[in-house]
Amino acid sequence: MPRDGDDGWPRDSLLGLLAETQRATLLAAGTERDFVPGATLLCQGDRTSHVLVVVRGVAKVTSAAENGRETLLALRGPGELIGELAALDAGPRAATVTASGAMATRVVDHGSFTRLLAADPVLALAVTRMVGRRLRAATSRRVELVGLSAPVRLARVLLELAERYGAVTTQGVQLDLLLSQQELANLIGAAEVTVQKILRDLRTSGLVATSRRRVTVTDTAGLRVLAEVW
Repeated sequence: MPRDGDDGWPRDSLLGLLAETQRATLLAAGTERDFVPGATLLCQGDRTSHVLVVVRGVAKVTSAAENGRETLLALRGPGELIGELAALDAGPRAATVTASGAMATRVVDHGSFTRLLAADPVLALAVTRMVGRRLRAATSRRVELVGLSAPVRLARVLLELAERYGAVTTQGVQLDLLLSQQELANLIGAAEVTVQKILRDLRTSGLVATSRRRVTVTDTAGLRVLAEVW
């Protein structure tokens, strides 16, 4: 249940920031490409420079350390742009992006993307604002890591995921993102065993229900109290 604008796209996504004219131009510049669950959209270290616009579905953004351990950094959903950093600075891909479920995208080659930015200041500004919001979100996460307890951080992440990607059911707001407990731990900067304990406590308190790689927020108001969000 993301906060959609009148156009149907999440307000803080790139497509949500654009007017209909710019949105149509960007989508028309891309080639339709669908991905099956688990498919790789972008690979860390590659020298490709195209971008993808998510039309449907959710992608996982991960990064591998030198020891090979992968960490989930973020999720990207409908209306969002993927791969913009390599397109803007001509550097290697900073992360690997995989499809969490079935996805529909538009792939825009580097030349077309940069020409669009050069020709349309409104589009260029929207991309700049999007990058700025992501940097601001990353900074907030680092501050939370130092200043907030793990239960509060997990509650905030679950609320954010529910708002952006959740589906309302009779039981609550269901997250079908197929996130492992380790991936949830990555998102809050905690150990997997810590997340296991917190989820157990949340279930006992009636705030969430869990099944294999799925979480349902059953008491949004109660979770907001835990998250210290009023």
